[in-house]
Amino acid sequence: MLLRRDWESRLQLAVCEIRDYGASFVRVCRRLHALLHGLLDSLSPQQLPSERAELRLLHELAEPARKYRDLMDVVGLQCGRLTGLAL
Repeated sequence: MLLRRDWESRLQLAVCEIRDYGASFVRVCRRLHALLHGLLDSLSPQQLPSERAELRLLHELAEPARKYRDLMDVVGLQCGRLTGLAL
């Protein structure tokens, strides 16, 4: 029997561990932000709240570590470089 997951469960499954364990790494945060931001245009209105919640969680987890990072990295995360690959 296959488990059927709703959108919120699938999104959490896809990003939860990456977010939790990668929040201290600027590139991980930037790329995850790019992924979540990139989804905005393709999601239905019913799916947007869970996607925005994931973005909010990412920013909340990344916030305490920001004071220790290079300023350009912080600016890159805040601006949401859409490729997630900025140097």
